[in-house]
Amino acid sequence: MPSATKRRAVGIALLLLATWPLVHYQLVQRYDLDPWKFAGWAMYTRPSFLPAVDVFELRDGERVKVPLIGSRLEAAGREQERLREAALYWGQWVDPDELARRARHGLATSEPIEIVITRYFIDSESDRTSASRRSYLYAADGSAPEVW
Repeated sequence: MPSATKRRAVGIALLLLATWPLVHYQLVQRYDLDPWKFAGWAMYTRPSFLPAVDVFELRDGERVKVPLIGSRLEAAGREQERLREAALYWGQWVDPDELARRARHGLATSEPIEIVITRYFIDSESDRTSASRRSYLYAADGSAPEVW
């Protein structure tokens, strides 16, 4: 490999290395990615809290939390744990559709299902633990979820 090509390759590598912290910071801020993953240099500035993933069934307009235990809900419970891990790393990019499908199948219900993913963080203004929630409502007819 010629000397000029080597210098160019090293220059590009150094440029990427120098800009990655800025890109990573934006990904963490915008999409709630885990700062401890993806070679994040800000990993020591924020503790890594495991998110909560809760499943609710809407019965007669009331939210009822569904514990995903028992043989009929075993697959949904495994998917809940997988989604919890994924939400830690991928933030808002997680897709709870599979959990909703498995929970609906295990519950054998025609009622709407709501999945709530709660991520915990340290609020920089108050220095206290805060939470952000993202809710996915799956209608009884199985249509695409409403997200808020």
